[in-house]
Amino acid sequence: MTKQDYCGQFFKIPNSTASRGKSVYVRQEHHETFNRLTNIMGIDKLTIYAYLDNIIEYHFQEFGELISEIYNEKHKPLF
Repeated sequence: MTKQDYCGQFFKIPNSTASRGKSVYVRQEHHETFNRLTNIMGIDKLTIYAYLDNIIEYHFQEFGELISEIYNEKHKPLF
């Protein structure tokens, strides 16, 4: 992945807002890094929520099939 690809994937503004989501706790050191990163990028409306939302979306796109397979193995039907 190039720098340009990374920026296009992770520094985009999501369609939803944090006020419509749920609270999630992250380690203090990660929060500080996210805060510094989103503040210095100079992209209007790039928030920690937006950055993390993009990371999570990418993760589910990349690993969704594998996650589903693992989940289905652990949660088999009763009958």
